[in-house]
Amino acid sequence: MLDADPGRAAFEHIPPPIGTTVGADPLALAQALYGISEPVEGNYSEQVELLSETATQQIVLFTQIGLPDDSVRSQRHRLEFEPQGSDWELTWVGQQVQCWPGRGHEDWGTDPCS
Repeated sequence: MLDADPGRAAFEHIPPPIGTTVGADPLALAQALYGISEPVEGNYSEQVELLSETATQQIVLFTQIGLPDDSVRSQRHRLEFEPQGSDWELTWVGQQVQCWPGRGHEDWGTDPCS
C-alpha cells in the first residue's frame, strides 16, 4: 500500500459506470473502467493501488495525473468491491479532483475546478 486510505467521507459519491462491474481482479477492473486506453498528450499517468483487503471487501484507489483538461489536473476514484461468488463486484465509487494552478483548489477535494 502506497497511500493511507483517506476514507469514504473525503470523496464525492458518484454512480458506478455503466457496463461490467464484476471481475476476478479489482485492480484490473478499476483500470478497465476508469483508465484511458488511447494515447494522451503531455505527462499523463495512471496509478492503481490496493488500499485495503479483507475477506469481505477490497478498496482500490485509481489515480489519473496530468489529464488533458483545461481545469482538472488530476482525478482519483475510491472503488469499493465486495465478493460475488468467486469474483468481486464494484459496490461504491467516490471521486476527488485536483485543479490546475489558477483554476481552483490544488489539493485533493470534491469542489469543482473552474
